[in-house]
Amino acid sequence: MSLIQEMISAKCRALGRKATESEAVVRNITKDIQVLDLAKKNLILSLTIMKRLQMLVNALTQLEGLIKEKKYGDASQTLSAIKEISVTFKAYTSVPHISRVWKRIQEIQGELRTQLEGDFDAL
Repeated sequence: MSLIQEMISAKCRALGRKATESEAVVRNITKDIQVLDLAKKNLILSLTIMKRLQMLVNALTQLEGLIKEKKYGDASQTLSAIKEISVTFKAYTSVPHISRVWKRIQEIQGELRTQLEGDFDAL
């Protein structure tokens, strides 16, 4: 009977070791998945911000054209869109490219204001 108990005990210890090893493997896999999940979230956020930056730059270009053509109604709508999109980038103004775009928004608004005042005075 003692031999059978020792065999069972040895099998139980072996199973315990294998269970511990399996648990460690699962923990490593889970950790790898968490790292990949975080990388995916960061990549999606980066792509979203880049897409918004592209939209902002395109809207600025469009606004400059509208101002030159003195299409103030369309310019007003485009400027509203620019202001809405630019809120996303307020936290990123320390980034040189974002800072330049932010500065350009301010310059265009000033130019538009000056042009509107000039046109209004000309009436």
